[in-house]
Amino acid sequence: MRIRAIFQHVHAPIKEKEYRFILTQAPLNSGLMFRHALLQEIAYESLLRKERLSFHKQVANMLRDKYPKTIARSPEEFARHCEGGGEYEAAAIYYLKAGEQAILKSASIEAVDLISKTLSLSESIDDPIKQDALELQAHITIGAPLQAAKGFADPNVLETYERALQLNKNIGD
Repeated sequence: MRIRAIFQHVHAPIKEKEYRFILTQAPLNSGLMFRHALLQEIAYESLLRKERLSFHKQVANMLRDKYPKTIARSPEEFARHCEGGGEYEAAAIYYLKAGEQAILKSASIEAVDLISKTLSLSESIDDPIKQDALELQAHITIGAPLQAAKGFADPNVLETYERALQLNKNIGD
């Protein structure tokens, strides 16, 4: 995705020489990036919802087609673009992968946050079999980091394992 193209689309009246105050060279000459997160947020929020959806889809497709190693390294970024582009099943799957990576780094709170996104997005999956399978996998995966982050006695831990047991029985039927 070209940041300059997006920015030009959103803020066409800005003169070319003024871009240097807004955009800067990304590390390793990998493109351009906004000088400040607030500038990025302003540009993003000024896009129409339909345009944002289109840009996220384009980025997700580009990553899928040309940069699979980037997806493997940073599945949460790919998931964010899938979610922004309306591809909720793919987003849920990659948030789960990101959560699994966070578990390997002993980042329990981050893992819980990422896998919780999987659980909320799994509700958007139309196929009930796929939805239950993904939800089961997410509940099983989130159990240990939830215990580490909140403690064994936390009621969410019990609810998580009870829901996993229920889903396992439903899928087995």
